[in-house]
Amino acid sequence: MKLKHLFDKNYYKYLYHQLKRKNLSEYIFIDFKTIVVLSLLFILNIILFYPGKLTINIPKLDNQVNTLETLIKALSTFIIIIFSFIVLSFNIFYRYFGRFAFLNFFKNRLIKVLFTIFLFTIGFMVYSTIYLREAHTADNYSNSLYIISLLLTILTVLLIFPTVITLLRNSQNRKNILSIIEGFNSEWLIS
Repeated sequence: MKLKHLFDKNYYKYLYHQLKRKNLSEYIFIDFKTIVVLSLLFILNIILFYPGKLTINIPKLDNQVNTLETLIKALSTFIIIIFSFIVLSFNIFYRYFGRFAFLNFFKNRLIKVLFTIFLFTIGFMVYSTIYLREAHTADNYSNSLYIISLLLTILTVLLIFPTVITLLRNSQNRKNILSIIEGFNSEWLIS
C-alpha cells in the first residue's frame, strides 16, 4: 500500500467524520416539502395538458444565447447582492472584531473553493455566450457549452446560501475571535 493512497483514504475518512459531526440541516436553505409539491404540480400539468410527445430538445442557437445572457445578468446581480450582504454583516459586527474575522474568512479553503466556482461560472458563461454568438450553426460543442453553463449556474446558486451562513457564523465565532486576538503581537498593541 502506497503512502499517498493511505493518506488519501484517511483524509476522506476524516472528512466523512467531520461532516457527520456537523449539523447539515443548518446549511440547507430549501424546503423539500415545498419542492415536492411544486414538482408534482409541474409534472401533473405536463401529464394532463402537454400537447405533443414529451422529448428533451436543446433550444436553437439564438435561444441559447438569450438564455445564457439572462442567466449571466441574474447571477451577477445575485452575487453582488450577496457580497453587499457580506460587507454589511461584517460592518454590523465591527465591535466584535468582525473586520478581522472577515479577513480570516477568506483564508478558509472551502470559502475559496466556493468563490472560485462563482467566478469560474461567470467567466465560463461569458465565454459560452461569445462562442454561441460567433457560431453559425449549433453543434455538439455549442450544446455542451450551453448545458455545462446551466449546470454551473445551478451549482453556483445552490452554493451561495451555505457560504453566507458560514460567513455569518464565522463573523461571530468566539474561537475565531480568540485566535485573532492571540495573533496580535506586542508591537501591534503598542501602536
